[in-house]
Amino acid sequence: MSLLHGIANFLPNRRTRLIVPAVALGIVIVALFTPSDESGNSMDGRLSSFLSGPNGAKGFHDAAKRLGWRTERKKISPFDSIPAGTIVAVLAPPQELSERETGILLQNVRAGASLLTVVTSGSALADSLNLVPARGMIDLPVILPVNPHCRAGEPRSAYQLMGDKTFVTPFSKPTRLGPGSQAFVMVRDVDDSRLTRFAAIGFPLEKGRVVAVSDANVMRNDFIRVCKWGIGPSTIQMLQFLSNGRQPADTRLIFDEFHLGFGPQPSVARAAGRVLFGTAPGATLVQIIVAAGILLLAVAPRPLPPSAPVRVQRRSPFEHVEALSAAYCQISATRVVTERLVRGLRRRLASASSSGSQGGTDAAFLDKVSHAYPQVAAEVTAVATALTRQSSPAQLLAVGEAIETIERTITL
Repeated sequence: MSLLHGIANFLPNRRTRLIVPAVALGIVIVALFTPSDESGNSMDGRLSSFLSGPNGAKGFHDAAKRLGWRTERKKISPFDSIPAGTIVAVLAPPQELSERETGILLQNVRAGASLLTVVTSGSALADSLNLVPARGMIDLPVILPVNPHCRAGEPRSAYQLMGDKTFVTPFSKPTRLGPGSQAFVMVRDVDDSRLTRFAAIGFPLEKGRVVAVSDANVMRNDFIRVCKWGIGPSTIQMLQFLSNGRQPADTRLIFDEFHLGFGPQPSVARAAGRVLFGTAPGATLVQIIVAAGILLLAVAPRPLPPSAPVRVQRRSPFEHVEALSAAYCQISATRVVTERLVRGLRRRLASASSSGSQGGTDAAFLDKVSHAYPQVAAEVTAVATALTRQSSPAQLLAVGEAIETIERTITL
């Protein structure tokens, strides 16, 4: 709890509430753009020739390659053009083949290509081949066409669970082998031991051949490598059947990895990118998003708080006048008021008349005005008297009116 409190106290104090989401977004971007590991050393359930884990099919791919077959891995749909004599391995893809792809694939098989497929229930390919896996499972070992000689004490499989048993799912109906057909993995029916059920069967399809497997476990690494089950030799027999007498070196074996999720896949991100950056409405939407992001950054909290400008509070001239008036009234400073009035008069008259010269004392200024303008001699005398004696409020008002009369007379 102390750690959580420390983090909670740290974030507001350091103004880093934007940094944490940014770091989280960076982690998500790195995770999205980090290339995926195709070596398959995990428990990935796809039956891919890239995957070397227990569930993968890399063991089957590597065995076929070492025995001479020309193996290829296709990360794009390989069904458009398949030459005769080519083997295509479609191993239980999670992304099922469409009806169009199924039709093209079987058309190539009828023309002379070969197909190795793990049939999944409900798929278009299973419906076209009229083969459906059963619902129940039968435990190994099964009836094998080969009798392998295995060393004692071989390692266990990851699929050996209950009582060291492992299970496979056969096809749903007892099947009779037709002309040119061959069984590779067989089991006894649970209800009637006299009936044989097939987990892997090969049969001709016009000029081509098909090997259908009912359970993906038959092709998985951890089933093929167990010698006593004999599934490894059976898978090689499947390839020999599909090669139809051709040498391995003359036969291409193509693994369909596109439908297993490898290679360029349909992407919502790419479609959205084409809309946003390839159309006019998309470009408009991008501009709106960018503008909104800029606005959010502008109003978001900053790592460093903005410093407020320092403001010095000053009084207005009117406040000064009111304050001085109140102070002068408290001490009855009529002579000071008269001096301020005379100073103001001299300052205003300085530029308008030579009589308003700022030189000399206030008394000399008033005496000069009295000689220059005899008509305001009475007013000058009242002002001069107020400079030397304390005045009553009525006299002070009379002094103000006298100064107005002197200023008006001089400036006219």
